[in-house]
Amino acid sequence: MAKLKVQYKDAQIYVQSKLDRNETFNDRELQVFNTKLIRGLMRPKITGEKKITYSAPNGVEIRKWIRSSR
Repeated sequence: MAKLKVQYKDAQIYVQSKLDRNETFNDRELQVFNTKLIRGLMRPKITGEKKITYSAPNGVEIRKWIRSSR
């Protein structure tokens, strides 16, 4: 299972993932994430042979969003 590290920096959220030695990236799936504009998905960027970083703008906690939409 991949190891995850989450950081918040400059109003952006970064999730770094490091794959195990027997895991590999699926290039087709990464291409779909990068080319399709699906709202709510984080954009992946391969940063090494077994590392990938996802980034997204800072969001709102679901509890706050639900309270504000009432």
